[in-house]
Amino acid sequence: MSALTTRLLVLGAVRLFGPANGYQLRRELLSWEVERWANLNPGSIYSMLATLEKQGAIERHDLDLGEARPVAVYTVSAAGAAEFEGLVFDSIANAPDSGDVLPLRVAMSFAPIMTRAQFLDAVAARVRALWTGVADFDAKLDSLSDPLVVPPHVVSELRLEVALLRAQLDWLLALQGEVREGGLDFRGDPDAPGEPGEPGRAASWQPPPDDPGWRMAQERERYQAEIDRMRRGA
Repeated sequence: MSALTTRLLVLGAVRLFGPANGYQLRRELLSWEVERWANLNPGSIYSMLATLEKQGAIERHDLDLGEARPVAVYTVSAAGAAEFEGLVFDSIANAPDSGDVLPLRVAMSFAPIMTRAQFLDAVAARVRALWTGVADFDAKLDSLSDPLVVPPHVVSELRLEVALLRAQLDWLLALQGEVREGGLDFRGDPDAPGEPGEPGRAASWQPPPDDPGWRMAQERERYQAEIDRMRRGA
């Protein structure tokens, strides 16, 4: 996984779940099975938290909650929130030459932070880029195949790349239609769930009763109350 994709995952987790401590953020990301599909290991999560704090994208709060030692929790800064939204858009809109879908898969996890129009704009940009890529590969295949000027297995590999690009295009075009018809949830939708602390309809799904996220939500409220108390006293 690239450092930029790791940054998107960890910054996004803080944006969605903060204030939260490092262990909570690690547990949440590992519950997404990021080790399997994103090759993100636990050590990289803590390392990225330190980097984001140093660069001002997130803020660390050492809270005295009456425990043996202060609890370090993280929240996203204004600059970090703006960067995160840009990363989500760019990861959807920009298609690498290889058609690598990992940045897209990560960004889809955070798609609800976008408006419906922003999401459709990003998808449309990726569709345009992929159509250009398919056309370029088709032209390259023609130039290599007639007459055949490279080993046949090279042509077969290029055909695989074109097939993967076309499969991604099929998925994107279906997604466009679903979103245009009102599918999925996006920020600003009249009936979308509100941001934390804001009114909104009930979510269309709920985690099971034994999901650690329920406790995390309760602890987040406790952390936020203590941060607010500290700010009032500052």
